[in-house]
Amino acid sequence: MRFLLSSLAARRPAAGRKRVLPLLGLLVLGLPAWGAEPSYRREVLQAAQAAQEQLGAKRPAEALQQLAAVRAREDLNPDERLLTERLAGVAALQAQQPREALSALERVIAMPQLPSADRPAILDALSSASARAQDAPRTERWARACLDAGCPTERLRPLLLQALAVQGKHAELLQAFRAELADPARLRALAEPELRMIGASQAALKDHAGYIQTLQALLARAPSRDYWADLLLRLPGQPGFNPRLELDVYRLMLDTDTLEALPEYADMARLALKAGLPAEAVSVLERARAKGLALDAPAAALLKQASQRSREDEQALPELQKAARDADGWAQLALLHFAAGRWNEAQAAWTRAFAAGTPRHAEEARLHQGIALLRSGQATAARELLGKVGGDPAALARLWLLRLPAS
Repeated sequence: MRFLLSSLAARRPAAGRKRVLPLLGLLVLGLPAWGAEPSYRREVLQAAQAAQEQLGAKRPAEALQQLAAVRAREDLNPDERLLTERLAGVAALQAQQPREALSALERVIAMPQLPSADRPAILDALSSASARAQDAPRTERWARACLDAGCPTERLRPLLLQALAVQGKHAELLQAFRAELADPARLRALAEPELRMIGASQAALKDHAGYIQTLQALLARAPSRDYWADLLLRLPGQPGFNPRLELDVYRLMLDTDTLEALPEYADMARLALKAGLPAEAVSVLERARAKGLALDAPAAALLKQASQRSREDEQALPELQKAARDADGWAQLALLHFAAGRWNEAQAAWTRAFAAGTPRHAEEARLHQGIALLRSGQATAARELLGKVGGDPAALARLWLLRLPAS
């Protein structure tokens, strides 16, 4: 089974997408007045001043030209080299020449005379230039250094994570999210791109349980049909999955419009018929037909059988209602109403069932009553009841909670 998110790890940023760079701190270099600093010769300062004026006029290519001759000199002292390379790095960034910017700024960061207070800004620019150049190892190196130097996490962390993903360093990427992965609430609070990145790494590492957890967080954050399909197709294959809940998985697939082919509809109808719910089987096959799927001979025969049994159930319903005395009797009656889409009658019968005792498969009954409440428009009551479902059905109850409107 393919992983929906598995292609993300190798995805690079779109070529046309440019990140806004924190260049202001780099531009304000505090150039000394001519002659005020003996370590700067007049002609070097003149070239630097001219370049800075071009930068201020948003002409970075011209700024690089102003600096070209002086940068080519071999007799620059360390202070002059720092000044010209720093300006060249800024100009190259503005001119969308990330490789040239990297070359200049890597020389700057290696210079011992660079003031310590200026290092974070240079490291930030190096991180950005590396990302623009699509150089993942360098992006990782400089982003880590920048974070260690106190650069803003919200700006640098996405660059670092993307670099890890591109390099296939999935374990390291997940380690960066260890706090969120240990706390479902914090995981759900992450933005969709971060969740997709986590899911891609989990897919690469074959962490199926973690991948499902991330899909659930994605559904809470940014529900989509694709996420639902990916998740629901995986649930029955999870270790410890209770086969009794297979029909309930199909119910969620039907509700999220992720059933596509006739065999899926037919399989759900067979499970409903096997569970003694022919009215639901009829409804499912009619949904398939309404979707434009032509019933083949086996599906048509299944519809005919289910229709006959559904009519028999409807005829027997008054007697079943009269005979309902204990929890199991009321629960069975509730299921028949549920299968026929009579949501108010179904949830009322389950209320009678729990008032009379504890029906068999009580947690499934709570799940189904919660669905009936949801379908009848009683969102508050549905949320309260689904939140109380325990046992094997609890995971499905949590997914149904995602189908409720935001409170």
